[in-house]
Amino acid sequence: MTVPLMVLAVLSVVGGVLGLPPVLHVAHQLETWLEPVTETGNALLASHGTHELGHSVEWLLLGLGAAIAVVFAFLGFRAYAGGTARDEQVTRGAPGLAGFLQGAWGVDAAYTSFVVRPMQLLFFFVAIVIDQFGIDGAVNGAGAVARACGDRVRRMTNGNIATYGLWMGAAAAVIAFLFLKGIG
Repeated sequence: MTVPLMVLAVLSVVGGVLGLPPVLHVAHQLETWLEPVTETGNALLASHGTHELGHSVEWLLLGLGAAIAVVFAFLGFRAYAGGTARDEQVTRGAPGLAGFLQGAWGVDAAYTSFVVRPMQLLFFFVAIVIDQFGIDGAVNGAGAVARACGDRVRRMTNGNIATYGLWMGAAAAVIAFLFLKGIG
């Protein structure tokens, strides 16, 4: 788990460098790259008379963000300097809170209940009702109809030339009848 966190840390620094504010007088690479996408929104903002933040506000926000990051990094390193002793202490002191936090704040359980299970029911419905009964039924039904027609036609094809002549004569009579009635 350490290596993915290190990769994310490096990528967050790279992303931060790409999005440095204008106060540092560095070309804003991310804004330049996204300009084709954000052009319409920027024009809309400009038409409403929006203004950019002053440099003092940008410096204040940069300092505030850095201070928050340093304080919480310090607190995290200090809390876990002794290894997992802090985790065990919290678990003994507040087992309900520890269980809640270990359970991802209930997000996983909620996601499972409200997204995963309904989707499983939907997929079950699609797999059983639509696929097996609908699609498979139609395909197998067409096969059964073709088999039944083949069985009936097979009875007519017995290898007797006289029978073939009889069927050919009957078909010619039906065609002549339809032609004389003006249907064909």
